Amino acid sequence: MPGTRDASTGISKRVGAVRESAILAIERQVRELTGAGHSIISFAAGEPDFATPAEVVEAAIHACSDFRMQHYTPAAGLPELREAIAAKTRRDTATDVTSDNVLVTSGTKQAVGRAFTTLLDPGDEVLVPSPYWVTFPEAIAFAGGVAGISGLPGPSGACPQPQDQGVATGIPGESDRGRLLRGSLTRDWELGPGAGSLGGQ
Repeated sequence: MPGTRDASTGISKRVGAVRESAILAIERQVRELTGAGHSIISFAAGEPDFATPAEVVEAAIHACSDFRMQHYTPAAGLPELREAIAAKTRRDTATDVTSDNVLVTSGTKQAVGRAFTTLLDPGDEVLVPSPYWVTFPEAIAFAGGVAGISGLPGPSGACPQPQDQGVATGIPGESDRGRLLRGSLTRDWELGPGAGSLGGQ
């Protein structure tokens, strides 16, 4: 039962309250249906349907043989990798970002989870414009926050902004620590005015 400790596993209430990933549940169904002979086109997990390019595989093999890569790396990521990400972000988005603004993670879920656990205190509200990535509410809950889902569009139909009239409608127990979540997998994540940002790389 969510929210209670499982005596057989010792799982904490915090972890027990996190629901199964909807994306992974869909992917499991896709595998089952595919295995049963059905032809399925899945839009669940964001992974390509082609093999990793040969040059990428070769680069990974070469990196594994590099002595520098055989030791612990800085927590924020290799300096040269962070600089390369910053340079690509500047080139592709015209955003003034440096390697100091880059944190390398193993995936977007890790980045989002770290962002929420860093920024949220228990009870903080986060406005999540709908439609949204299904990871957001669970990551917010895990960090002790409260997700308020808003289907209200901004003036131009884009993500709502704090200044939009009525944008906070539906947020339970609004507080002065409420934050606005906006962005996409191809843009920087921004959590509220002055809260800073984490690159989506």
